[in-house]
Amino acid sequence: TFSVLLPRSSREFGDDFRDLMTSIGRHVGLALEKHRVDDYARHIAVLEERDQLRAELHDSLAQSLVSIRLQLKILGETLFKKNFSAAQDQTRLLKQAADEAHSSLRQLLASFRVKMNHKGLVPALEEAVERFRTDAGIRTVFHHDTPELPLSPTQEVELFRIVQEALANIRRHAQARTVRVLLTHEDADRYRLLIEDDGVGIYPAAAHPESGHNLGLAIMRDRARRLHADLEIESEPGEGTRVTIVFHPGAGLRVAS
Repeated sequence: TFSVLLPRSSREFGDDFRDLMTSIGRHVGLALEKHRVDDYARHIAVLEERDQLRAELHDSLAQSLVSIRLQLKILGETLFKKNFSAAQDQTRLLKQAADEAHSSLRQLLASFRVKMNHKGLVPALEEAVERFRTDAGIRTVFHHDTPELPLSPTQEVELFRIVQEALANIRRHAQARTVRVLLTHEDADRYRLLIEDDGVGIYPAAAHPESGHNLGLAIMRDRARRLHADLEIESEPGEGTRVTIVFHPGAGLRVAS
């Protein structure tokens, strides 16, 4: 509440003065309401960022941690049987899984430095592809015909994470020599994002999250569902893998369950 003290009655200042004070009061009220709304928006943004960070940590490390738990179980059984030669192999696999977990965490921390809401999806993908090309040593190209997309920051992050997950799968499993990332605008409200490699491919059973063979594919499918996007994974053993996401920016985001 604001009060204005006058040396005498407001009637003595005339109608113009009263109109001026009324206008000032309305502007002050609007400014206070905007400040309240901005504070609430900042509070919501902080909560959303925490939820996003929690989800990203879970998604990025889930595969490696599941692998580590499995390898530890197998190692324990192997040692119990005193099969020391097999135990050495399991120890090597366990170290590989731990290295992948460390790499996933580093990639996650690096990706959070990319300001999606400021730079947009295309520059972020350019940086991700360049980083993948350098770190993995695989010839990787990125082409697009969409310098600007009508996406919300949350939609951009979901698409960016799908590409990151696809590239991480290629690095871990594909043994690829060449990777392509393509982003195309097909019509007024339809876009296509393609990630393909010329690696060893995957077996059909691994393309289904229910199988438990590839949590990375399950993560990508979950993100696509939140985007109301269509995600298709095509692969044959020895023929490489193609991941296609068709999305409509106006479709909005599903609330994660």
